[in-house]
Amino acid sequence: MSLIQKETTPAMIEANRANAQDSTGPVTAVGKQNSSQNAGRHWGYARIFRTYLPQLGEHPETGEGFGHAIFKRIKPEDAFEEGLAEDMAELCLKQQRVVRGEYGSLVHHRRQMEIEREQRIHGQWKGMKGKAFKMLMNSNGLASLPDGDYKFTYVLCLLQDVRAQLELGGFNEAGETCLLAVYGLQAGLTGSDLIRNYQAGLKANDQEDRERRRRSFVAEISREIESYQHLESLYRETKLELSEAQLDAALLPSKEDAENVLRQRRAIELEFDLKLQQLYEWRRQKREADSIDVTPSNNGDGRDDRGPGSQPPRRKRRRPKW
Repeated sequence: MSLIQKETTPAMIEANRANAQDSTGPVTAVGKQNSSQNAGRHWGYARIFRTYLPQLGEHPETGEGFGHAIFKRIKPEDAFEEGLAEDMAELCLKQQRVVRGEYGSLVHHRRQMEIEREQRIHGQWKGMKGKAFKMLMNSNGLASLPDGDYKFTYVLCLLQDVRAQLELGGFNEAGETCLLAVYGLQAGLTGSDLIRNYQAGLKANDQEDRERRRRSFVAEISREIESYQHLESLYRETKLELSEAQLDAALLPSKEDAENVLRQRRAIELEFDLKLQQLYEWRRQKREADSIDVTPSNNGDGRDDRGPGSQPPRRKRRRPKW
């Protein structure tokens, strides 16, 4: 059988174009919003989710995806089952939101560690705290300051300068001034011992005794320098540099957060199970209501007394007890 081919004229083309202008789809924002829901059959859940999901930083497509999957799986048969499906889709989204919150809390905790580290680096010796530290330094020396770049930089610089002067020329007043700057007039146990030994070397008149004191003090101040270098490395390791172990430890939620997440997940799972039980019970009662409940009447001889031409008995439907 041959196909009938009809030649298209320019007039027909223009007419088709004119007719097509009346079928361009919705123009207003409301019309476009309504037409965007034409792809699905059940869109009650989508209307609810779309109102709030963008405000929560979530995409409406996520809720729609859950809804499509659940509607496809349970195939709701009436409005009540559609409502249950919408509730289950919302519970799935809540479960995903709990997971997002759990990981978001871990990211926040890790970032907080990095912020505190940066504040320790850039916020030292500023404001009123800096003034208080200056007053403390004037009386107790640089060694009395809290651990920080400023303290370790200047303390090590001054102690190494004292050792260099001893190795080159021996005891002098400049070295004593450096020690006083490090430990202050109210020095602690180690600082007071160093200052006293240095002053004793200054007062030594005998050349042999002076040399002996110089060698002893070089060894003593070298141990002090090594001690401050070790303290500086510990400070940088614990306060300034975040090791992989510290970052990994931040991935473990606190006990309170873990209990809160577990409690929310369990509540959502219980509510989801309840919706499934409601669906099963609803369908069971519908099947019972659809069963035939007919009691035919007869005249005692086994024959139906409806007479010829009568209609067959109707089903008696019972409403589900919900």
